[in-house]
Order: sequence, then structure tokens, then C-alpha cells
Amino acid sequence: MNKELAIELLGGTPKKAAAAMGYRSIQAVYLWPAVLPQATADRVRGVLSRTAISPVGESAVNKEAAHG
Repeated sequence: MNKELAIELLGGTPKKAAAAMGYRSIQAVYLWPAVLPQATADRVRGVLSRTAISPVGESAVNKEAAHG
């Protein structure tokens, strides 16, 4: 995955990408290489998959887990 695609998928700006990834500093995104290492690309995909769950679906999962 390339850096530009990752930033676009995570909100379109380095600031939004950093926030989505849980970074405290935007500099972490600026330091990414042009082609992301596999571990970073996997983390981007993980963030995208977690944020794709709607709050309704998330609470349904939490309720089910609470019941057993």
C-alpha cells in the first residue's frame, strides 16, 4: 500500500490519518515511506475495518458478549 492511498483512506489528510491511527503526532504519518511496510499497511487495514462497524452494530456485539 502506498502512503498517499493510506492517507486518503484514513480521512484524506495527514492529521486525520494520524488521529485514526492513534498517533499523538502528525509527524509519524509524515515519516512513513512512500510504500508502507507490511506491518503498517496491516495496521491501516485494521483501523479501516474497525471504523467500518457502525455504532449500532458495535453495541449489538457488546450486548451479545455481555449475555454470554
